[in-house]
Amino acid sequence: MDETKTPNYTAAFDVKKQAGQYGMFVNPNNKHVARILDKLNVNENKYGAPFCPCLNNHDENTICPCKYMREQKACRCGLYVRQVNF
Repeated sequence: MDETKTPNYTAAFDVKKQAGQYGMFVNPNNKHVARILDKLNVNENKYGAPFCPCLNNHDENTICPCKYMREQKACRCGLYVRQVNF
């Protein structure tokens, strides 16, 4: 994997767009992002939606980005961050 690019997910889930929509950024650690995106992909294939891999309950509030992240601007999984220090 090219370490300079954000790992891809499905066409239905654009992490950069989702992050920007909520005033957040994608975590600059591409290895961590790839792990979380893999887990989201597993959940989408298994349960029909990209449920947060950090939460055990699967409902509309835990579809990534979850309600907690949208409201509190804090991502439990570390997929999204408030700022990126370059």
